Amino acid sequence: MEDLAKFAIRAYWETSGSQVRAEELDEPLVNGLLLNHKVYAVRTKEWGSLVGVVAVGYYDGYTFVLPGKVGAAPDNFNEMIIREKILVDEKAALNISKVYVIVESQAYKRSFLEKATDIPWSENAAGKNPSEYENIVKPHQVTPTSDGGFQVRLYTWGRTLGILIEWSFVISSDGQLSIQTVEVAQEVGDCIFPPI
Repeated sequence: MEDLAKFAIRAYWETSGSQVRAEELDEPLVNGLLLNHKVYAVRTKEWGSLVGVVAVGYYDGYTFVLPGKVGAAPDNFNEMIIREKILVDEKAALNISKVYVIVESQAYKRSFLEKATDIPWSENAAGKNPSEYENIVKPHQVTPTSDGGFQVRLYTWGRTLGILIEWSFVISSDGQLSIQTVEVAQEVGDCIFPPI
């Protein structure tokens, strides 16, 4: 199945003229939640730049191109979650939200935060002191909704550009999600800047 999945992924992207390679995501949370799909990061062979993220069904080879930018429509992600038949409780709602962030964040890795001081920072850091955001960044919060779903709020930080993001998810009882993001700040902590 894995060779067939990688072949399908290469065929999809190479028709657009890009030579690509597929790498299985080695993320315990993704692999623990998605029992019927394998998720791959698709990168160019020459530079290793991210082209996209793909989920492939174990049993039928059905392939989903997953969103790859903040706030992208989660339609394919939602369809994949429906096919997983996940019983949505508080823990599953949080994990679905985190898996979305992990999948969406393959180009610029993000860390989940419980508090602002989880962001690395030193006196000679290029970015702002994370303690400036102590009143904003809170531990993840999962709240039941009146229709049997959950609302999830969490914060992430990415070393590239030092971007601090607040994520708000509404997850229905069947695992469907809608997302809102707020970029709280840039250039926070020990951030790096990509070459131009």
